[in-house]
Amino acid sequence: MHLTDDQLLEPTVIERRHLDNCQTCQQRTQTMARFRDRMADLPTEDIQSDLFLRILKSNEANRNKQKLKFWRKSSYALAASVAFVSLFSVYQWQIHQPNHDISSIIALNNEMQKSLSESSPSLMVSSGWKSEKLLLEQKIKEIDREIQAAYLNDRSEKEIKNLWQKRLLLLGQLQKSIEKNGSVVRI
Repeated sequence: MHLTDDQLLEPTVIERRHLDNCQTCQQRTQTMARFRDRMADLPTEDIQSDLFLRILKSNEANRNKQKLKFWRKSSYALAASVAFVSLFSVYQWQIHQPNHDISSIIALNNEMQKSLSESSPSLMVSSGWKSEKLLLEQKIKEIDREIQAAYLNDRSEKEIKNLWQKRLLLLGQLQKSIEKNGSVVRI
């Protein structure tokens, strides 16, 4: 059995006896010694070379770009949240005013629907929130069907107004849910 490279580099007394009698291990030791000598003759390069400095600068630039992207996205989300909160506050205040006729409630519904549907598509729906979103959308569709039936069946203006107010409140709930989850969806 022959010695390993580690045993050839630092032989014990028993390994030294084997090395003195084994031609193959002696040749391997001589080859390793020549290789070490050649490696020692190679010029060494300073670690702080121009290439190393360029790599460091490139890494720093990439980190700065990532930080900028994070803050840019965060500021967009914050701006959208502020806009939604202010719009929703106005809608909440207006819907509870006693002298609202159906046309103004319909206009409020349309404005809120438009603001929700024109929201930034760069924000995505989180997977855990999908069921809540779907439930609210389904309730809105049910109210829409009830509103259509109310018009077709010539129901009273008060009933129709109540349906439109329910729809507006559902849109408000959807808006609050969006703000809570940090997501924007299309209805």
